[in-house]
Formats: sequence, structure tokens, C-alpha cells
Amino acid sequence: DPLFIGSAVRPRCFRGASGRELGFDYHASKKAWMTGRIFNTYLQSLNQRVVDDERKILMLVDNAPCHKLDEGTELTNVKLKMLPKNTTAHLQPQDAGIIAAFKAKVKQRQLQNALDQIDSVMSGRQDKLYEVPLVEAMEWAREAWRSVAQSTVANCWRRTGVLGTDVPLLENAE
Repeated sequence: DPLFIGSAVRPRCFRGASGRELGFDYHASKKAWMTGRIFNTYLQSLNQRVVDDERKILMLVDNAPCHKLDEGTELTNVKLKMLPKNTTAHLQPQDAGIIAAFKAKVKQRQLQNALDQIDSVMSGRQDKLYEVPLVEAMEWAREAWRSVAQSTVANCWRRTGVLGTDVPLLENAE
């Protein structure tokens, strides 16, 4: 599921609940940016999930200052590998189509919501057509991420060349 970062510790639309209580991995920072604290908290949580699943993963990260592991942090099942400088635009699978697939799924949900709101528009509330409460938008993002096919992710990785050229394209793996 996606990691959400906002500027408010408890946004009003959460109605006093925490992100976790609402089922989201939500964190706050002053500018709603990734921070070292959020990154390290996320990594520890991710490590526990892959330990529970009896898996090990390699996580490729760019050289952003927030992507530094805190001293003393032990990750048993997550290994971090920093990408070389000035290569992230070429090597990141997100830039090779994963983000586009995710955005298309969110946009599809947004347009469906707009169609559902047509009755409101007909009665003069056109300004509300694309207005979506934050919690609902977060639910859409989670649904969109879950619906991005494994084959899309795998094929985007393949296109980066990181996995080598002998890795076959996947058709419809889920």
C-alpha cells in the first residue's frame, strides 16, 4: 500500500483518528515531504512485513538526503542499495511507467466520481464536481496502487535495464 505524507499530524478530515486507525500508512512533515525520520520508520515497518512474509527484498533508492539509514538501525530482510548519482531518471522503474499506470487508475476513479456527481452539477453545484475529501482520495490511491498489475511493474523494471535483457516480458501476471 502507498505511503502518504501530509503536513498535518491529524488532518481535520480524519475526525480525530490517526492515519493508522483509518487503515493508512500516513505520516506528517512540515512541507509534506519525505524526511529521514519518515523513511527510517517506513523501512522498519517494511522490514517487519517482509520478515513476517519470510521474504527478503532489495530496495534501490536515489541519493536524496532523506534516504539515509539511521545509525544503529538494523534491517534483517531489507537491503538498501543507493543508485549512482545522475542515473535515477534512467534507472527508476517508476519513471518507466509505474507512475503513469498508477495515475491512470486514480484518474479513472476521479472521472467516475465526477460522473456520479452529475446530479449535483445539474442543480447548480458545478464547483463541487472535482472536489474530493482527502480520506476518499487516499482510498482511491490505495485502490489504484493495488490494481496496478504485477506485469506492469515487472515490465517497467525490465525496461530500465537494471534486471538485464534476458528477463522476459510478463503478459498478465497478477
